[in-house]
Amino acid sequence: MSKPGTLPRDESLDARLCAEVGAELRRVRSARGLTIADVGEKLLLSPRQVKALEDVEFAAFHNPTFHLNALKKYAVLAELDSAWQYRLAAAGTKPHPAAAHEKNGPLQRAGDSGRWKVIVVSAVVAIGLIGAVAYGLWVRHESPAAAMHATSDAGPAPSSGSPPRTSSQSNILAAGVAAPGASADAVASGPAPFGLLKAVRPTWIVVRDAENTMTERSLAAGESLELESQPIYLVVGTADAELTIAGVPVDVSRFTANGEIRINAGDFDALVQGASPIPAPTPSVVR
Repeated sequence: MSKPGTLPRDESLDARLCAEVGAELRRVRSARGLTIADVGEKLLLSPRQVKALEDVEFAAFHNPTFHLNALKKYAVLAELDSAWQYRLAAAGTKPHPAAAHEKNGPLQRAGDSGRWKVIVVSAVVAIGLIGAVAYGLWVRHESPAAAMHATSDAGPAPSSGSPPRTSSQSNILAAGVAAPGASADAVASGPAPFGLLKAVRPTWIVVRDAENTMTERSLAAGESLELESQPIYLVVGTADAELTIAGVPVDVSRFTANGEIRINAGDFDALVQGASPIPAPTPSVVR
């Protein structure tokens, strides 16, 4: 059995328990004639991760919590007896002693500062939206005389035969409030998501956002996940996935290793800077 991998400084697992469970899982798998690839397909894990569960290689997973959850799923698949199930149910991650003195260190203060920035920006955006909606409602209830004056200033009606749009209606649509007689498509939509991740085949994903909140879930083949804001970390358990940022496809092969896609905060910053379309060069005039 290989030496257990190094755990992150902020969490730890019972390596002895993981080793005992891993050996039992390997014994059951061999007795049933299953390969590591067979187990990986059933658990939506890569072969490297299945082997890591049996040999206690913590570095194969994003964090100890994900390692423990995968170990519990493997135990259910292997139908381990109640004694094993009870020991796993009682196991859990806990703070690493070496990280206790860093709780209020520079990194913690930097994280708090980042969260406050997000809160302030969110509050400013919310106030702006409320003001825009209030202005739209006020314009909607303008006096008939003001509406007639706005219509006269708008110029002749378009040749398409549709009724002329008053400046009042234009202001309402800009504020995101439906004007009388306007279609639902005319109402301004909310802010577009940062990006879109689409799974080509079943896989698991881990996303950590700017507020340091982590999301773990599985995606079926063809299922997509909207990234509402720019992540600081993204892991996809397969290389068969498609990622777009602001509608621009991303070459995920640049971030693929060991059959997984891993993109960190610095990579996302570089991708955002290159996601904007580049204007076409102006043709020179030949005289």
